[in-house]
Amino acid sequence: MAKSLSVGLEIISKEDDLMDNNFFKNNNFNFAITNLKKVNSDGYHLNTTVIDDPYSHVGKVSSIENLFSNDPVLLQSAESKLKRELEWAAFLGITCVLFPVPLILSVKNVNEDHINTRIVMNFARFINSMLNNCPYINIWIRIPASSEQGWETFSFIKSVCEDNVRLSVVLELNSQEEALKKWFAEPVSLVIVKTSCFLSNNLKYPALKKCHQQFLALFMEVPVRLALSSESTNPVGNKGGISAYLDYIWYLYNNLPTLSEQDALCRDYYDVVMVVGAGRGPLVQNSLNAANRSGRKVKIYALDKNPNAYCDILISELLGSFGDNELSPECLDGAQKFLKSSGISIPCSYTSYLNPISSTKLHQQVSTLPQSKLSNYVNSSYETGYVVKIHRAVHISKPQKVFTYCHPYREKNFETRLGHENFNLHNNRYEILKFNVDGNSIGKNGIFMHGMAGYFHATLYKDVFLSTHPDDHSKDMNSWFPIYFPIKTPMYLSANGEVEIHIWRRTDSNKVWYEWCVSSAEKGGQSLSNGPLQLHNGGGRSSWIGLQG
Repeated sequence: MAKSLSVGLEIISKEDDLMDNNFFKNNNFNFAITNLKKVNSDGYHLNTTVIDDPYSHVGKVSSIENLFSNDPVLLQSAESKLKRELEWAAFLGITCVLFPVPLILSVKNVNEDHINTRIVMNFARFINSMLNNCPYINIWIRIPASSEQGWETFSFIKSVCEDNVRLSVVLELNSQEEALKKWFAEPVSLVIVKTSCFLSNNLKYPALKKCHQQFLALFMEVPVRLALSSESTNPVGNKGGISAYLDYIWYLYNNLPTLSEQDALCRDYYDVVMVVGAGRGPLVQNSLNAANRSGRKVKIYALDKNPNAYCDILISELLGSFGDNELSPECLDGAQKFLKSSGISIPCSYTSYLNPISSTKLHQQVSTLPQSKLSNYVNSSYETGYVVKIHRAVHISKPQKVFTYCHPYREKNFETRLGHENFNLHNNRYEILKFNVDGNSIGKNGIFMHGMAGYFHATLYKDVFLSTHPDDHSKDMNSWFPIYFPIKTPMYLSANGEVEIHIWRRTDSNKVWYEWCVSSAEKGGQSLSNGPLQLHNGGGRSSWIGLQG
């Protein structure tokens, strides 16, 4: 669950100005969505009300209709007025400014499947210029949460603005239509719920339909603010006034499922015993007998310097988030010489999995990371795998198998001596994965791919396993998070298209590394770079795992 929930209030009526009073604070709202212009008898003027806490206000600009005009005079006038509003917000100390729904989404032909880029381009250009000219302002663009064209419009604007981290989307739940789940992969800063979106329960108090409850629950788990939007301070149709709507939001939040902060699987099942100088094993046996008498489960580590000591069972805990990314194959190859020919390894095998994901949030975070000190490549941050608990992402297809390793390795003549020309060649891998884009889950207008998520499934012994695979994730296990492999340039994938991913695990005498490439996107998929994406981390130039020291 998110650490805290912040809920704001928007009053649509021009007569209500939340800058002028403490209505939202007195009713336990955390912030207000405030007009940067207010109405007077002679028209609209900049709102000169002094506010005591600018961080408790989101500024809302006036009409942007003329930003879509073909008349150069009207266009220039609109840009100048909006620029003044943003500068005024910066003067007041307001850091977040909300733009209304782009006109293109309300006036376009409903029979069109895609936006008119000529119409929306100038709006995107203006937004980009404001991001550059107002460095302390975050720009939020309001989009209906159920609109496919809205997603495409925001994606277009975001691309023009080069995925600027100060540009985000505000989703508006304003009807009984189901919201698009792929918004979860986008940089959403606020979800606005109109009071007209609520139903009445049996007691005539406000309530949301199930699909909207589930949609809000997704964003309540991460730091996204919510806001109620009403035509007045006392909405009609349900009991309890505006406070009843706020109470319902908090009811949803307080009934979210909680996750254990500890790894119950490892904590509850095992105590750890290390026997140093195990010899032929009497101390190990005594430890097992003691555990049996006390009814405790233990994990025993037995260490001995005797080169003639051999074991029946080789137990290791070397798995990484991608299975083999912490050198488990290399370490177990070296330890295998101490295992009897009839001995077993726990784990006995592990397989990595991969699937394409959409996550503007993750991609933006990678873009802000500094260049690796180990690499001269300017985009080295895109050539590293990141262990991360993935929240804000849409999984474009189901995971597929990548690399499998089995232990003990029974093939003859494999080389484990460092420096030998054939060292570790048996652990090199290369796989090509083809994924079908699931149009049912991402909508008809496609989605952007920002990289891949990786998992593992490890068989410990017979039917006992550990897994981070979404389909069979081990219950209560939080020891491993997925790994994220980014791609430098986001790739647009059409609904029901295909994408092909190439991935290698490579080695030399000093290191192990991964290389990856998205080589094609068929059936309508295309790269924003107008060609195949480049090979990432070629030769391990940006990231690797060292084999020595």
